[in-house]
Amino acid sequence: MVRLLPLCDGGSYLLLSFSLVYGVHVGVERGTLLLGVMLSMLFAFCTIVFFGHLSDKIGRRKVYAIGATALALMAFPFFWLIDSNSPGLIVLAYFIGNGICHAAMIGAQPAFFHELFSPEVRYSGMALGHEVAAVFAGGLAPFIATALLLTYNSSTPVALYAIGLAAITLIALAFSRNVGQHRTSPTDTQKHIDDIRVGRR
Repeated sequence: MVRLLPLCDGGSYLLLSFSLVYGVHVGVERGTLLLGVMLSMLFAFCTIVFFGHLSDKIGRRKVYAIGATALALMAFPFFWLIDSNSPGLIVLAYFIGNGICHAAMIGAQPAFFHELFSPEVRYSGMALGHEVAAVFAGGLAPFIATALLLTYNSSTPVALYAIGLAAITLIALAFSRNVGQHRTSPTDTQKHIDDIRVGRR
């Protein structure tokens, strides 16, 4: 069963860490880049809640797939907007990339992961799935992107790398189990706690 969803972590590191390096590399002032990151994070504070609510309505997998697809489509335009060296366009790049595309995945992810696992293994399953992706897909992303930039002196291979992460994510979504079968109501959760307390499990 595929549960590794690398674009959420890899995309985050590309949008929020590597983009600063790239922006400085093409001559953008660091303050402009940091402003874009800060404002997009404030925007994401609202959009994450919206996408979480949307996932309640249309499904976790759909919202996650929308975010992954949108981030893949934004891979090239994101760097083009930074290349413009226009503060307004740079802020727009962060708003779309971080505040919409990435926020869609973050908004759906907690409930999506929660519903993949039964209560008995939920914590370890969520932690292992998320942290393995964070280490390999997220932690390595800035290093890989920087190496690509230094080798080719272009954002094109980095954008293609992001699209590759999106493809892996969409494949992982396609093979993930149908979420919702492990949803628990407050009554179910309390019963599980009571069972543990009396030594039934």
